[in-house]
Amino acid sequence: MPSWRERPQIALLLNAIQRALLLEKAKDPTGVNVRPQVPVLPTLVSTFLARAALSISKPDDALYVPLNRFFLKTDIDHGAFQDMYRLPAFIALFCSASDEPLQARKERMWALQLIRDGFQDASSYRLVSACHAPELILSSVENVGFSSFSEDMKSAEYILLFDTIKTFLANGGRRASSHLIGKIGLLSWLQIICTRRPITETFPVAASRFALCELIHTAVVASLRNEYLLKPSLMDELCGLIRPILKLSMLTESEKGYGSNTLLIAGQTLVAIRGIIRRVNEVHAVQCPKVHPSGLTLQESMDFLNATRELTSNFHEYPGVLCDLPCRLGVGLGDKTIGAEFCRFILQRIAEAAVNDCLTSTTMTVLQRVILIVNHFGGFDSDSATGLARILLSSRSQYQRCKDVASLWNTCIKVFSLTLPDTSLEAKLALQVLDHHL
Repeated sequence: MPSWRERPQIALLLNAIQRALLLEKAKDPTGVNVRPQVPVLPTLVSTFLARAALSISKPDDALYVPLNRFFLKTDIDHGAFQDMYRLPAFIALFCSASDEPLQARKERMWALQLIRDGFQDASSYRLVSACHAPELILSSVENVGFSSFSEDMKSAEYILLFDTIKTFLANGGRRASSHLIGKIGLLSWLQIICTRRPITETFPVAASRFALCELIHTAVVASLRNEYLLKPSLMDELCGLIRPILKLSMLTESEKGYGSNTLLIAGQTLVAIRGIIRRVNEVHAVQCPKVHPSGLTLQESMDFLNATRELTSNFHEYPGVLCDLPCRLGVGLGDKTIGAEFCRFILQRIAEAAVNDCLTSTTMTVLQRVILIVNHFGGFDSDSATGLARILLSSRSQYQRCKDVASLWNTCIKVFSLTLPDTSLEAKLALQVLDHHL
């Protein structure tokens, strides 16, 4: 086909592959230890070759020059393709030497799309980790923010970077999660990304914030599924992610097309974090602190519960999840007022759950958190204590179904009774109940 204009480039690629296959066969003339007669290329390599074949035959393609240069650059073994079982051209493209920022960006995006679409299993992660691709991808995220491109172009690159890392975790199995989370420190990196500057400055476009939420969720779930990672040190890293994931979801919740999905992802992430904390406690007998500087404030917890109330049938699980996670408690008068408001809010929610026969463990967790808050602030004013006691007394029958729950309920009543006016009906009822159980 002498008139086929693209023939030289396609012939170049096919000849390079043919020579590489012959070299593989020549490594063992006896045929004992050679690879199968029909070679099975890694998906990353086959994806690269397929996409390269499209680009090197189109002079107007952005990758025409760099990919042709890649196939022409070596004279080793008469031009045989050298990356049959390695990640081809990633360093040359991702760390582009082009003087044109737009051209360099196109090469980076092409390299990332190659990995995202061609990465299939744990064997793929062996190829990307061999050339330190995960570390390069993580370190490049900050550079995106300093580029001169539009916010939409920056967002597109952020999304591709996050999706690529997410693909590592989703498809790479324990090998990928152990390396990314256990060795590279992905969870700590995520915390830094979310807290180093106001999140809306770093990611002003909602789509990139949503992609970051998905990455955090994927990383936490990957941690939960990898027994090797379930160590006490993991709890500290997870505590640092509780507020960022909640803040990300609340900021993105108001954006059209993202609200409910973002909140549901945040809720699932918090459930997974609680699962890890419980698992670490079971395996290592290490308790996560109930009060932690990185924990959620009581106001943040109330805002999230209000936002998710109508979104999911799992809403009744969320009060217990939030009360199981570390919280941050202040010491000022305003903090005490919010503490009383939170106790009223959470007791009303759990009373509704009790009517619907929801989990007993959730009720116990909520009552334990209420006791912690009341003891932290040394009790509340008489009006707040009266209102809280009224909520507890009005739903007494639901709390008496389980002995352990009833015991916690009595403790709550006792704590509130200390600040109730002696002449109030609630104080008299509380004393009668306590006398009955003594």
